[in-house]
Amino acid sequence: MTEEKKSLEDLKELKEKDAVTDIETSEVKETVSSKDDLGRSYATGKRKDAVARVWIKKGAGVIKHDDDHRILMSFFIANMICKKNNIIKDKSCVKTSYPTFFKHISQFSN
Repeated sequence: MTEEKKSLEDLKELKEKDAVTDIETSEVKETVSSKDDLGRSYATGKRKDAVARVWIKKGAGVIKHDDDHRILMSFFIANMICKKNNIIKDKSCVKTSYPTFFKHISQFSN
């Protein structure tokens, strides 16, 4: 049985041990940045059975959320933080989980 940790110092030790383990076991993958003829960079993200493909180019863009309220809210906040003028169309899907999202989030805008 493992020893029970009761203080913040004990937790700090665990965190430091985990960090060393992560460094030792992590794989470093090289990434190559390339742009197509339109000046876009391409990235692919995978999780479980889902694949997300993203084209990124300089300047504002249109955020497509496919009526997923979580994606919409995440990109809305990211857009506020980055201070970009990205366009997010049809925000009605937020009503699915957080109908007052825009009212509450507007308290944080400048």
